Amino acid sequence: MLKTRGSLAFVMGAILDYFRQLLGFPPTPREFVVRLFPEVEYALLTGLIQRVKRLELTEVGAVVDLKQNQQAAMCVERGALESVKLASGVWEAFCSSSPGTVFNTAGLQRKLKGPGMCRVAKKTTLMLLSADDFEAELQMNQPLAETLRSILPVTAAEDSDPEMEDADVDREPEPPSARRVASRAIALAAVSERGLLENEASGIKDAEQARQELVDWVTGLGITDELEPEEWKALQRPVGRLERQDAIDAVWRIEGLAILAWALRWYDPPAYDELVRPPLLFDAVRILEPGAMELLSEPTLRAPEELASMREHLLAFHWRMRDFSVRPHSMDFVQFSKKCWFGSFDISRFRIIDNDLAIGDEAIHRADTDEVDRVQSIAFERHRAINWLMGYDTIYSETDTST
Repeated sequence: MLKTRGSLAFVMGAILDYFRQLLGFPPTPREFVVRLFPEVEYALLTGLIQRVKRLELTEVGAVVDLKQNQQAAMCVERGALESVKLASGVWEAFCSSSPGTVFNTAGLQRKLKGPGMCRVAKKTTLMLLSADDFEAELQMNQPLAETLRSILPVTAAEDSDPEMEDADVDREPEPPSARRVASRAIALAAVSERGLLENEASGIKDAEQARQELVDWVTGLGITDELEPEEWKALQRPVGRLERQDAIDAVWRIEGLAILAWALRWYDPPAYDELVRPPLLFDAVRILEPGAMELLSEPTLRAPEELASMREHLLAFHWRMRDFSVRPHSMDFVQFSKKCWFGSFDISRFRIIDNDLAIGDEAIHRADTDEVDRVQSIAFERHRAINWLMGYDTIYSETDTST
């Protein structure tokens, strides 16, 4: 008899869902359907829950079109998928979906246009609620149909505007201008320096004055509009009051800065597994110097072919680091370089030991764990920087680094 979303049955179910997520259990059909229709009373959704089906995707590396067979809302129950698009004959990943990801919800409301291409990163189980089953349930469950008509702007009978679905997915990357890259580089330099100030405050005579000089430098250069809200907040926060993780994240931005400075021909980054040395890079971007204005006046970028080559290198690097974090054993990286899911890449830009990527003087599977973790962070930051340079996102911190 308990039918409202505030009822004991719903509250207990929500608590159960919370602990299941906390303990890492896969989502259930009930969680899936409730997330599709959060405004609807739970008692009205039981029929839809019973109509949920499962689709097994077992061929790792296969590219599948999830919209090919039926219009459906879907949820990843187990495994992992990567959304991909074809670019110059190569499937490129632009986002990943882990257990609990819900997508294609519009498939219940209208016919979806265009493909829904995904690569199977791990053996995956999908939960599906098809548009046909949704429509059948509405025919049988009039209270649900009436409720949905009152809260949903589009009904199941209506078709979609073909330009509405996947509009962002189909957008061609728009690389930033040289001026924008230069401004972003200066912003990253300021953020990195702010993190270092927090970490090294005890050894600086007047760290708070140094922070204020950093803010004045950025303001004087006129690039405050380039700073994201969290970056500006970090610069404004007095020394000693920046959260530890925020300070760590700020310092790591220097690895991305190295790639932007390379693209602008200001700096040559160190080897793929070596940390940037802040003094050298900060000298290149003229941090805290009025001369930085000259860098912003007429910046130029490397040729698109050079940027594409760097992206290929950093994608391969990040892929190997991320793959090793999931499957920590050796592989034939040389053979992989000749034919992999994104084509092939120049293996000569890496040091190779036992046919695998070298970290320091060891093959990756024999390298020190802390060293591997450090290089994993290098790979992530540099990959984000090159993807932003290629126009994968206008907001630097939100740039995708799928591998």
